[in-house]
Amino acid sequence: MSSFPDFEVRRYHKLDLAADMLIDADSRLRKPATPLDYVTVILLAGAVANIIIPLLKEAGVKPAREIFANLTNMFEGRPADAEKVDPRDFLFAYNSLKHAGGGGRGKASGDLVVEMCLYSEAMSIMQDTILDASQLPVTDSDRARFRDCLQHLIESDLYSLD
Repeated sequence: MSSFPDFEVRRYHKLDLAADMLIDADSRLRKPATPLDYVTVILLAGAVANIIIPLLKEAGVKPAREIFANLTNMFEGRPADAEKVDPRDFLFAYNSLKHAGGGGRGKASGDLVVEMCLYSEAMSIMQDTILDASQLPVTDSDRARFRDCLQHLIESDLYSLD
């Protein structure tokens, strides 16, 4: 029987933690008790995205946010010298919630108010992160275990882009 807090130092595989984080985020998104659940979804899914995206790039797979940024820039017909949509723009809600100040946002004391629809931001980051998770090549047992844990989310109608 385990009790918390558990002060023992253990080793964890980040993909195992990432799968658990997305499953928890999914549960909170489907049955939120308070608006804070949407904030938790955004933070959990954003953290998972930052584990998965480098793995996708390592494998030569374009992350969803890169594809979306390229499509947005292409379809909006932005002139060559115009500012382009950056893939990081699709993690704006995540970054806004986890930082105050810096990164072009000015002083921390002036960056304490955010304006967003928490539900739509939570849904969007979950969809993008699950799409990325579905594209992660299964090259070893750790990635296979990650994919198996998330298969029900990958196949879920809630996150389908159809």
